[in-house]
Amino acid sequence: MRERNEVIDGFRGIAILSVMTYHFLLRWKIGTGLEMDVPGWVSLGKFGVEVFFVISGLVITMTVLRSANAFEFGVRRLARLYPAFIVASTLIFILIQCAGPIGPTISIADYAANFSMMGRELGFEYVDGVFWSLAVEVKFYALVFLCFLVLGQRFWAGLLAISILAWLVSLVSFKVGTYVLIAPYLPLFLAGMAVWLGRFEDRVRDAWIVAAVAFPLYLLNARFFETDHAPQLAVHLYIILVSATMILLLIFAPTLRMAPLAWVGRISYSLYLIHQAFGITIIRTLKAAGANDFAALGTAVVVCVVLAWFSYRFVEGPGQKAIMSLYRMRFVPAVRTA
Repeated sequence: MRERNEVIDGFRGIAILSVMTYHFLLRWKIGTGLEMDVPGWVSLGKFGVEVFFVISGLVITMTVLRSANAFEFGVRRLARLYPAFIVASTLIFILIQCAGPIGPTISIADYAANFSMMGRELGFEYVDGVFWSLAVEVKFYALVFLCFLVLGQRFWAGLLAISILAWLVSLVSFKVGTYVLIAPYLPLFLAGMAVWLGRFEDRVRDAWIVAAVAFPLYLLNARFFETDHAPQLAVHLYIILVSATMILLLIFAPTLRMAPLAWVGRISYSLYLIHQAFGITIIRTLKAAGANDFAALGTAVVVCVVLAWFSYRFVEGPGQKAIMSLYRMRFVPAVRTA
C-alpha cells in the first residue's frame, strides 16, 4: 500500500481533534477564562496521543520495510519530522516572547535545546508542552534503528525483547523503565506494527506473535494511564476502542473514505505542533477582550487549522522532499544504463 490510506488519516484526524478538545476546553480552561461547563469525559481526549502511537507503529513498520538500511530509515524519519518541527518551534518561541508563555517561561537556551527533541531530558523546558510525545517517538525510532541495524527484516523481534525488558526494568526503576525505555508506550507501537505486518505485508504469523506480546504488556503497564477527571477504566476503553475500531476498519474496510476527517489527519502533525500555543493564546486574548466562549474557540480552531495547512503544504512536504533528494544525491548510487 503506497498511497495514503484514508482510514489511517481519518483516525489521525480523530486523534488530533480529541487532543485539541481536551487542551482547549479542559487543560487550560482556568488560564483562558472560558466560562462553559465541561464534562469530565473531555479529559479522555488527552489520550488521543496514545492513538497516535498506535498509528506510528503502523507507519514506522511501513517505513522500515521500504528502507534499504537503518541509516535510510533514520533519514526518512528526520525528513518527516524536522522541517515542520523547526518552523513550529521557532514560531511558538516568537509568539511566547510577544504574548507571554502559557506554561513555564522559555529561554533561548530552552529553544536551542529544543532542536534535539529531548529538551526536558537534557534539563531544559520544551518550547511547547505537547512536544513530550515527540521525545517518546524519537526514543522509539532509536530502538527501531538499533533493531533494524542488527536484525534487518526481523527488527520486530528485537522490539518485542526490548518491550519485555522495559517492563521488567520499570518494576525495579519506574523512572528508567518509563521515561528512558518508554515501557508504557511500546505496546501501543507494537499494536500498530502487528496490524501492518498482518494486513499489508501478509506476514500473519509475525503479526500474531507481536500482538500476543503487545496486549499483555499494555495491561501490565495499565496503571500508567490515568486522568483526574475520568475513571481509569474509561481511559482504557477509550484507547482500546478507538484503536480497535481503526484496526478492524483497516482489516475489513481498508479503502473506506473518511473525508473530511482524513483531510484533518493529513495536516495533523503540523496541527499537533502549533495548536496548543497558538490556540490557547488566541482564546486567552479574545476572552480578555470580551469575546464569548464560542467566538474565542471558533477563531482559535480556524486559525490553527489554517496555519497547519500552510505548514503541511509549504513546509512539511517540500522539506521532506528536499532532505530525501539530498540523501539520494549523496548516498544512493545512480543506476547506470548501457
